[in-house]
Amino acid sequence: MSSENIIKKYLLGELSADEKASVEERLMVDRDFFEQMGIVEDELIDDYLEGNLANKNEFERYILSNPKQYRRLKIVMALRKTASEWNGSRSEPLNKKGSRSWLRALWAPLKVNPDIAKAS
Repeated sequence: MSSENIIKKYLLGELSADEKASVEERLMVDRDFFEQMGIVEDELIDDYLEGNLANKNEFERYILSNPKQYRRLKIVMALRKTASEWNGSRSEPLNKKGSRSWLRALWAPLKVNPDIAKAS
């Protein structure tokens, strides 16, 4: 099983107690694995908000039981809403799998007016 799948199963509470302990131990000693955890969490949040998450109930249980992750979800929701408002009538989705277009959209107003960069 890939690291990404192990992390997803960990986050969704689908691992045995021994597997969970193994993941938690690895998180403490493997920086790359720890960073991958954050990436997988972001992908799960994106998939959830786009309605592309098959195990939605498990994800909601995870998010609601973890105040830090629930705050992260709320922040991403607010960022997406702001990016959507800034993009106006953009015809493509704000975030395709593997793309962070919603984040780029937040910076779009700065790119529109080059005088903003000169003023600082």
